[in-house]
Amino acid sequence: MLRSLDRALADMLLRRYFGKEAPLEELRRRRDEGMRREMRLSPPRPKEGAREGLLRLREKGYRLALVTQTPRERILPLLQEAGLGNPFDEIVSARETRRGKPFPDPYLLALERTGSLPEESIAFEDAPAGALSAIRAGIRTYYVKDLDEPSPALKGLLSGVLTRLDEWELTELPSRG
Repeated sequence: MLRSLDRALADMLLRRYFGKEAPLEELRRRRDEGMRREMRLSPPRPKEGAREGLLRLREKGYRLALVTQTPRERILPLLQEAGLGNPFDEIVSARETRRGKPFPDPYLLALERTGSLPEESIAFEDAPAGALSAIRAGIRTYYVKDLDEPSPALKGLLSGVLTRLDEWELTELPSRG
């Protein structure tokens, strides 16, 4: 539920669950420690079809941006560990914006940095907060199944639900002007 969620919203939910005096910094420290431990035990792997899907998007002339809640300093090492290198023209960490996902701010910054228009863009997300962020920025959004299934309400806002990143080729792409 808290995955890819704006920090202020996550704090509000944590306080609601653990109480007003919840030790938020301690909870974050434990989460980060657990994530580091999990990464050592199970290095990141790219999603099925990620490499192929990104390559084909590039071949079709799309500028590629990674919009993530992960801090910028952790992104490149994770991409390297996953064997993807850095296929992106831009990397936007939601921490670079005033508000993170599910607000549109991170995607709006990605559009600005890539010089792209929302109606000419396409987003792939694997978390509900990220999908809402892209949709609210006016971008055609596909959900790539991962840990969470999209809710029926979210499904109604999506352009589609994919099981692999390279399945986007089965869809009609937005015009790029």
